[in-house]
Amino acid sequence: MTIETEKLELFIPQIDDRSEEEIFAKAFDLVSFLSGGKLNDRSSGEPLGVLLRAQAFAAAEFLFRCNKLPLALIVQFLSLAGVTRSLGAKATASLTFTLTAPRNTPYTIPAGFEVVTSGSSKKFFTKSILVIPPGNLSGTVDAEAEALGGEYNVPAYSLNRITQPLAFLGSVINVEPAQGGAEAEPIEEAINRGMREIRTQNLVSEFDFNEEAERLMGAGSKAKTIGLLGGDRVTTTPGAIHIFCLAPGGEPANIAVLNSVRNGLADRILLGTTLHVSSMDVEEVTVSVYAKITNDITADEVADSLWEAFQSYLEPSIQTPGETLFIEEVRHQLRFVAGVKLIDYILLNDTPNNLDMPEPYSMPVPLAMALFLADESGNLFELVRGLGDDL
Repeated sequence: MTIETEKLELFIPQIDDRSEEEIFAKAFDLVSFLSGGKLNDRSSGEPLGVLLRAQAFAAAEFLFRCNKLPLALIVQFLSLAGVTRSLGAKATASLTFTLTAPRNTPYTIPAGFEVVTSGSSKKFFTKSILVIPPGNLSGTVDAEAEALGGEYNVPAYSLNRITQPLAFLGSVINVEPAQGGAEAEPIEEAINRGMREIRTQNLVSEFDFNEEAERLMGAGSKAKTIGLLGGDRVTTTPGAIHIFCLAPGGEPANIAVLNSVRNGLADRILLGTTLHVSSMDVEEVTVSVYAKITNDITADEVADSLWEAFQSYLEPSIQTPGETLFIEEVRHQLRFVAGVKLIDYILLNDTPNNLDMPEPYSMPVPLAMALFLADESGNLFELVRGLGDDL
């Protein structure tokens, strides 16, 4: 693996920085000098050129390995200090299997049973045996992705293909998104994190806990740490630290993700501290937009762009849990969308006011957008984007 040392927060020296071309040029100059200028053809097709090229390649390969030695020593030192690189994680999903009709005897679905997503053909395998009792129509079991990576955090209702037909088995579905899939931590990030952990020793500040929890959950996640908040989310408890977690993709973290955060932080809290880890609350937001648009872009294209801009504004990386969602900031975000001539007014959850979050651990997430658009010719358009069945 090539390491881009300029991304690291520490200097890693090179034992020898000569390139293959430099080694070849030096070797040719030496041979030419020792032969009194008689051996002077460096063409790649001539014996001298072939020999020196091969030797320069071998020397460059040796130096490449030698130059990685300081990095290897750093990684080994960090492992001795208890800092290990995250090698990634497999996503997990809860699958509900439904029979064609209730059975008179227990119905068994074996461990390792394969279920595939409808579009992208990502495979999941059940982690344990599922036994549906007599008289029951369905049962639920956890399944794990076939490989590591965040790409397996598939949305709800996407795991619905059965590749191994079983008698009396009607369907399968995941009613919640798969979570917990993560890529292997880049080695340069692991080294930087390790050096920070050595400097900070224990997690102390809100920033420390948020940063480490988000690292454990993966890119695109969000954590909110509240001190002195007990496990019931109400009681003030001395020594308590409560972390609320939003998984990548904007969904409240499931049990598997919460356990990974809890286990990852347990050894780094101060003595006497009680750690609580919970899913973050989400506040679904519907925005209604009344606007005038130009004639050079279709109403559908404007609607798509407005919905995309609204979703981008509510990205977890931008928003802070518990903070008020200001209606004028949302309006400002939407007014510069291509094709929008003027935004008359907008509503957040059917009100013309700022939207307060119900709890300090609540995060706004986009649910739907109702659009009432009028073009320069006076044509009116009523459009919906997102989960707008109730609009």
